[in-house]
Amino acid sequence: MDYETLRPLLLWPHGLLGGGVLLSGAAAIATKKGSPTHVKAGKVFFWAMLAALAVALPLMILSRNVFLLGLTPLTAYLVIAGRRTVQRRKQGLKVLAPVDRWLAIGTAATCAGLVALGVKGWLGGSDFGVVAVALGMVGVLKAGGDWKNRDVLPDRATKYIEEHIGYMMAAFIAATTAFSAVNLGRVQALPTWLVWLWPTVLGTVAIVVFTRRITKRGKKRR
Repeated sequence: MDYETLRPLLLWPHGLLGGGVLLSGAAAIATKKGSPTHVKAGKVFFWAMLAALAVALPLMILSRNVFLLGLTPLTAYLVIAGRRTVQRRKQGLKVLAPVDRWLAIGTAATCAGLVALGVKGWLGGSDFGVVAVALGMVGVLKAGGDWKNRDVLPDRATKYIEEHIGYMMAAFIAATTAFSAVNLGRVQALPTWLVWLWPTVLGTVAIVVFTRRITKRGKKRR
């Protein structure tokens, strides 16, 4: 089955799942952390995200969209790592388990390839070059940092929560980026880099604010 035949069959499920990702992600962010509503919204976000990626994967492969294929492992890693932080906390694991280590190094390597692809495109005058470099570097720094610190013990009780928030909000940024690319990408007056990177810029600020609040609360409880 070719791309043109498969596209209409998968586009609607992918769109519906993407909508579920955005709604459940927003609900998880807006509700109290650890509350039943937050937990339920987080589970919907997790499974909807993985399902949306799985549905879109055949289209990426058939269309030979190397750029989106390079971003897929990063997005999957963020949402899986976010869930794994909760699981590791419940299991009493203070350092990364083997599965976490392999996911980290594999994602970092894939994102390094995305950076290389972006540099090549950038030098060739492609508007997507700077986007690929920027998003690829996010993956290299995040997943690579996890691998580097794989045996480092948490230095505070709130570390798991901070990491969970960071991963999940980064995954939500990825979903918002996809939404922006599909919809704002049609506005010719907007530069490509702005359409793709504004969620990362604003989302990073939000992650810093949220994690600092959690860290301060942890220090006050001591």
